[in-house]
Amino acid sequence: MLKTTPIQGEFGVRIEGLDLDRPLDPNVVKELIDTLHEHRLIVLKGQSPDKEQYMAFGPHFGRLNEHMIRKSRMKGYPAMIELSNVMANGEKPSRAAVYWHTDMCWEREPSSVTMLYAIEAPESGGETLIADMVQAYDDLPLETKNRIEGLKAIHYYGMGVATRKEDIGPKPLKPQIEKDEDVGAEHLLARPHSVTGRIALYSPAGTSRGIVGMDQDEATALLNELSDHAIQPKYIYEHKWSVGDIVMYDTSLTMHTGTPIDAATGPKDTRRLYRISVKGKPPIYA
Repeated sequence: MLKTTPIQGEFGVRIEGLDLDRPLDPNVVKELIDTLHEHRLIVLKGQSPDKEQYMAFGPHFGRLNEHMIRKSRMKGYPAMIELSNVMANGEKPSRAAVYWHTDMCWEREPSSVTMLYAIEAPESGGETLIADMVQAYDDLPLETKNRIEGLKAIHYYGMGVATRKEDIGPKPLKPQIEKDEDVGAEHLLARPHSVTGRIALYSPAGTSRGIVGMDQDEATALLNELSDHAIQPKYIYEHKWSVGDIVMYDTSLTMHTGTPIDAATGPKDTRRLYRISVKGKPPIYA
């Protein structure tokens, strides 16, 4: 049985005693998956898998998902992305994820789980924030729950209409590129989990552009209202990175954002994470 420590009530657990350098027992895998579905967020400390071992861990949770932006894919490992502030020629680090969002939800089958693995970690800065969208949904007034039942938000790549002035994210694609890449999707705002059926508020912020069948001004107002509700401090876990951390979150039940970090000047302020996202159900539930 996994040794878990609660992080923030029912939201998130730390797990000790796992070693991802070695293949996991199928019973442990199932317990890990069920724990993630229940608590939405898992933090594994002190891990040291190499790239092959880390890649082998990901498919326990779903099918590996390669990012639509091809230049983001890691050479030799197209389903992995390196997030780093080590830059060349005075360039600034990308801050394309400094806005509340849900991975890949502009796709018809969005990401179901994302995991981040800290290869290098700064002494301060570069934290990742994750919001509990189950509790955010549960706390909505009944009137609001009834209002959003059955409503679908429209998502495209790039920051949408529910943003804050401090947000930094990717620009929308040009219409022709959207057409060529066949991106764009509609997802329920009150969305049941594919395995457990548990309902969460699904990605009102981030890439949402509108609501199917709703006037744009009304849709923008509603998406901003839901987003403001969902990112209240009481719903948010802030992860300060240490080398060997693997943070996993169920993207059906969470939103997340990064915090800005300057270009690295040396080991004390370097942040390098390996990101894997998967989609679909875990094989044991597929």
